[in-house]
Amino acid sequence: MARPSNIDKLPEDIRAELHSELLRTNFTGYEWLSLWLADKGFSASKSAIQRYAVMRKDEILGLHQESKFHQAQLILNALSVATMLSPGKDLGSLKDDADALLKWALFGY
Repeated sequence: MARPSNIDKLPEDIRAELHSELLRTNFTGYEWLSLWLADKGFSASKSAIQRYAVMRKDEILGLHQESKFHQAQLILNALSVATMLSPGKDLGSLKDDADALLKWALFGY
Protein backbone atom coordinates (compact mmCIF):
# COMPACT_ATOMS: atom_id res chain seq x y z
CA MET A 1 0.00 0.00 0.00
CA ALA A 2 1.28 3.47 -0.89
CA ARG A 3 2.18 5.83 1.90
CA PRO A 4 0.06 8.96 2.37
CA SER A 5 1.29 12.03 0.51
CA ASN A 6 2.18 15.28 2.23
CA ILE A 7 -1.14 16.62 0.95
CA ASP A 8 -3.08 13.78 2.61
CA LYS A 9 -1.28 14.61 5.88
CA LEU A 10 -2.40 18.26 5.83
CA PRO A 11 -4.94 19.34 8.47
CA GLU A 12 -8.50 19.18 7.13
CA ASP A 13 -8.96 22.97 7.13
CA ILE A 14 -5.76 23.54 5.13
CA ARG A 15 -6.70 20.80 2.67
CA ALA A 16 -10.13 22.44 2.25
CA GLU A 17 -8.39 25.77 1.53
CA LEU A 18 -6.16 23.96 -0.98
CA HIS A 19 -9.27 22.55 -2.68
CA SER A 20 -10.70 26.08 -2.91
CA GLU A 21 -7.45 27.36 -4.40
CA LEU A 22 -7.35 24.49 -6.91
CA LEU A 23 -10.90 25.38 -7.97
CA ARG A 24 -10.10 29.10 -8.11
CA THR A 25 -7.02 28.50 -10.28
CA ASN A 26 -8.75 25.88 -12.41
CA PHE A 27 -6.28 23.22 -11.25
CA THR A 28 -3.19 25.18 -12.35
CA GLY A 29 -0.44 27.15 -10.61
CA TYR A 30 1.10 24.27 -8.67
CA GLU A 31 4.34 26.13 -8.02
CA TRP A 32 2.41 29.03 -6.51
CA LEU A 33 0.36 26.56 -4.42
CA SER A 34 3.57 24.99 -3.13
CA LEU A 35 4.77 28.44 -2.01
CA TRP A 36 1.34 29.21 -0.56
CA LEU A 37 1.48 26.04 1.55
CA ALA A 38 5.04 26.86 2.61
CA ASP A 39 3.84 30.26 3.85
CA LYS A 40 1.33 28.38 6.00
CA GLY A 41 4.10 26.17 7.38
CA PHE A 42 3.52 23.04 5.29
CA SER A 43 5.79 21.35 2.78
CA ALA A 44 4.52 19.99 -0.53
CA SER A 45 6.27 20.09 -3.88
CA LYS A 46 4.52 21.35 -6.99
CA SER A 47 4.72 17.79 -8.36
CA ALA A 48 3.04 16.38 -5.25
CA ILE A 49 0.28 18.97 -5.50
CA GLN A 50 -0.22 18.21 -9.20
CA ARG A 51 -0.38 14.45 -8.57
CA TYR A 52 -2.91 15.03 -5.79
CA ALA A 53 -4.97 17.38 -7.97
CA VAL A 54 -5.05 14.95 -10.90
CA MET A 55 -5.99 12.00 -8.69
CA ARG A 56 -8.64 13.93 -6.71
CA LYS A 57 -10.03 16.35 -9.32
CA ASP A 58 -13.39 14.61 -9.68
CA GLU A 59 -13.76 14.32 -5.91
CA ILE A 60 -12.88 18.00 -5.38
CA LEU A 61 -15.27 19.13 -8.11
CA GLY A 62 -18.00 16.88 -6.70
CA LEU A 63 -17.59 18.27 -3.19
CA HIS A 64 -17.71 21.79 -4.60
CA GLN A 65 -20.93 21.08 -6.52
CA GLU A 66 -22.46 19.37 -3.47
CA SER A 67 -21.57 22.39 -1.35
CA LYS A 68 -23.10 24.82 -3.85
CA PHE A 69 -26.27 22.68 -4.06
CA HIS A 70 -26.53 22.60 -0.26
CA GLN A 71 -26.05 26.37 -0.13
CA ALA A 72 -28.81 26.87 -2.70
CA GLN A 73 -31.13 24.63 -0.67
CA LEU A 74 -30.50 26.70 2.46
CA ILE A 75 -31.21 29.94 0.60
CA LEU A 76 -34.44 28.59 -0.90
CA ASN A 77 -35.58 27.27 2.49
CA ALA A 78 -34.93 30.67 4.09
CA LEU A 79 -36.82 32.37 1.26
CA SER A 80 -39.73 30.00 1.82
CA VAL A 81 -39.83 30.83 5.53
CA ALA A 82 -39.61 34.56 4.77
CA THR A 83 -42.53 34.20 2.34
CA MET A 84 -44.64 32.41 4.96
CA LEU A 85 -43.90 35.09 7.54
CA SER A 86 -44.58 38.02 5.19
CA PRO A 87 -46.66 36.83 2.21
CA GLY A 88 -47.35 40.31 0.83
CA LYS A 89 -43.76 41.51 0.50
CA ASP A 90 -41.98 42.02 -2.82
CA LEU A 91 -39.17 39.65 -3.85
CA GLY A 92 -36.37 42.07 -2.95
CA SER A 93 -37.67 42.47 0.60
CA LEU A 94 -38.20 38.73 0.90
CA LYS A 95 -34.57 38.13 -0.17
CA ASP A 96 -33.40 40.60 2.49
CA ASP A 97 -35.52 38.80 5.10
CA ALA A 98 -34.21 35.41 3.94
CA ASP A 99 -30.64 36.70 4.20
CA ALA A 100 -31.32 37.94 7.73
CA LEU A 101 -32.81 34.55 8.65
CA LEU A 102 -29.75 32.73 7.33
CA LYS A 103 -27.38 35.02 9.23
CA TRP A 104 -29.38 34.47 12.38
CA ALA A 105 -29.46 30.68 11.93
CA LEU A 106 -25.78 30.37 11.03
CA PHE A 107 -24.16 33.06 13.15
CA GLY A 108 -26.68 34.06 15.79
CA TYR A 109 -27.21 37.63 14.56
